[in-house]
Order: sequence, then C-alpha cells, then structure tokens
Amino acid sequence: MTYVTPSHHITKYLITDAWHRGLNRINPKYEAKVVFIEVGKTPGSNHYVCSFKREDGKLYIMDYATAYHSMRGTHGPFNSLEEYKKYYENVHPKNKKTVAITFIDW
Repeated sequence: MTYVTPSHHITKYLITDAWHRGLNRINPKYEAKVVFIEVGKTPGSNHYVCSFKREDGKLYIMDYATAYHSMRGTHGPFNSLEEYKKYYENVHPKNKKTVAITFIDW
C-alpha cells in the first residue's frame, strides 16, 4: 500500500475535522465546528481549530495542530469568535493580525 502525505494545510484541516466529528459523537450538545483562521497569503500560515460549547454556552477552542507551544491546548471560555480572534492575535508569537476568522459548516 502506498501512502501519500497530504500537504501541511490539508493535514491540519483533517485533524481538526476529526476532532469536531468526535466531539459531536461524544455529545451533540457540544455543537463542535471547525474554525478557519485566515492569516494571509503565505502558504501554511492559515490555520484551523476546533470550537465547541459547554454547559455554560460559552465558546471553547481546541488547538493541538500548531507548532507554537503558547497556542497549543484548549482555550476559553469566549463569548464569541471575535473575542477568540483578539486572544489569538495577542497570544500568537508571529500572527499578530488576522484577515478573517469564520466557522466552516458543511
């Protein structure tokens, strides 16, 4: 069997997609979704994370597909995706300005 390694961008997406599907299987009330963070046009700079809600209705973000230790983990609670965006821009060691952040629904 031949295994072809997907690009870094696709790998991050597939990992995040698996998290969101797994969380929704565990508990559909988590309302887990994939979030796309557009950082810029540089290949590999854009990022995917997994969002979910807990009993408090707040937004939490799981990010384990990053090379940056300061960004790795589960972050929250946040009141909105915009609030997480501000956190991301504050804490990320390189990406201090994002172009857009959005939920990916399919």
